[in-house]
Amino acid sequence: IETGAATLLSRFDAKLGGFSGRPKFPMPIYSDFLMETSWENPQVQKAVKKTLDSMLMGGMYDQVGGGFHRYSTDAKWLVPHFEKMLYDNGQLVSTYAKAYELTGEATYAKVIEETLAYVDRELHAPDGGFFSAQDAETNHLEGETYLWREAEIRKVLEDAEMEGEIQFALSLYGVDKGTNFQDPHHPEVPPTNVLFLGNHPEDIAKKYGMSYTEYQVRVD
Repeated sequence: IETGAATLLSRFDAKLGGFSGRPKFPMPIYSDFLMETSWENPQVQKAVKKTLDSMLMGGMYDQVGGGFHRYSTDAKWLVPHFEKMLYDNGQLVSTYAKAYELTGEATYAKVIEETLAYVDRELHAPDGGFFSAQDAETNHLEGETYLWREAEIRKVLEDAEMEGEIQFALSLYGVDKGTNFQDPHHPEVPPTNVLFLGNHPEDIAKKYGMSYTEYQVRVD
């Protein structure tokens, strides 16, 4: 057990989180093992929290609809392979639940709620049971369902009579920093945006002078 924990810590990406280079898979079993066997170790706590925080802030987590994509194509958890798997989300709910039990981090509770809501909404089969996955492609385009352009965000908020939230949304999800995704299979399609959080949600709330609860109400 000690050797296993030490090996995982030696592979930990201290800058970006996770236990490998690119591509990065969530590998919830790694965090589960560390939490179960070695949580009293401060290095383990740092590695697990950094990994879980980085995943929930990145594009591998669906910032609008909840739930996790299959893996990150880069080392930053930014651009995912857009397929969503039932088994990944099931395992990650358990992992974040254990982390919430150990830390009391409200952000982990929110991920659990949003991910379970996504599974129930999108993967719950009408005749019982659950679908195993959602395809990465829509209309033969990689990730079209999850990608946004600034004009689309503006229109959605204008149609909802929420013009005052446009700049907040563009900044919150990194859209004001420019596009970050180009479909490698369709170079003729203009670049677009994978939504992500540039900072931890609690830090974003502080930036805007809100409590975390107030921040979540505003985002929801």
